[in-house]
Amino acid sequence: MARRKKVQDGRMSDKEYLLLSYIWELEPVYPSVVARRCEEEVAWKKSTSYTMIKIVREKGFITSEDGKVVSLISKEDYDQVETDFLIGRNFGGSMKSFLAAYLAHHELGEKEAKELVRMIRADQKERRGADAE
Repeated sequence: MARRKKVQDGRMSDKEYLLLSYIWELEPVYPSVVARRCEEEVAWKKSTSYTMIKIVREKGFITSEDGKVVSLISKEDYDQVETDFLIGRNFGGSMKSFLAAYLAHHELGEKEAKELVRMIRADQKERRGADAE
């Protein structure tokens, strides 16, 4: 199995992310299957799909094993890289600033707000427990 990539500053374009989302869903997968999926979903020509596979491979996000394409980073890990980058660049690393900007233009339902409070409390409790060790 391929080793997972630890990405620090490696980022993808929207088209690269779309391609990788198909790979994450289907992997391990033959490039021809990815190309067919891209043709069906976003009307890419086969040559475009293969070019995008090559670019994503050169960036180190995927590799080939036994003729199939596999990711070197999980979707969750990559999404964390993107989230850290966005909050760092746009909000000075402040979750509070990010949340304030989000709430200025979006409404949270009561259920979602309660879940966020629960998540924050659980995180604080976990951190306090880790500090006690």
